[in-house]
Amino acid sequence: MKNGMLVLLSLFAVGLYSCGSRSLTPLISASPRDPMTLLRDAEYTGVDISSPEIVRSRYVKINTELLLDEAGQARKIDVITLNFFPDVSYIGEINQIEQNGSEVSWVGTLKGVEFSDVFIVFSSGIFMVHVASPQGIYEISAADNEMYKVVLIDQTKLPGGGQD
Repeated sequence: MKNGMLVLLSLFAVGLYSCGSRSLTPLISASPRDPMTLLRDAEYTGVDISSPEIVRSRYVKINTELLLDEAGQARKIDVITLNFFPDVSYIGEINQIEQNGSEVSWVGTLKGVEFSDVFIVFSSGIFMVHVASPQGIYEISAADNEMYKVVLIDQTKLPGGGQD
């Protein structure tokens, strides 16, 4: 459990500085009804903590059936629609899946986006997602019960301005 979380946090830190400050435009527009979409709309109002680096956020549920089978084993997926916001979706191309007990990670890149990384980790019953590219940094973390929060991070508002 700790190893999976440490890997994700390390990848998050690397992603913050690998992208620089560039445009935050989406690659595709996808329907949330697409069975290969990662996120489902959720009716939930959580406590939002104001933070200058958070450009926008929303609460969602994760389409767990897309990633895990009935026995909790990782499904082999090659592509996944990362529908962060109604107007922001990307296609993730998964090229590595690892399972160690109950911990699972899916690793890949964004289709057609150079210098991009996609990391999806499942550990202790919780998903964490980190996507970094010149298009922006998106993260999904647990909010409450089965609810998750998607955030778009503006690296220029982080200490150091997201620069090397």
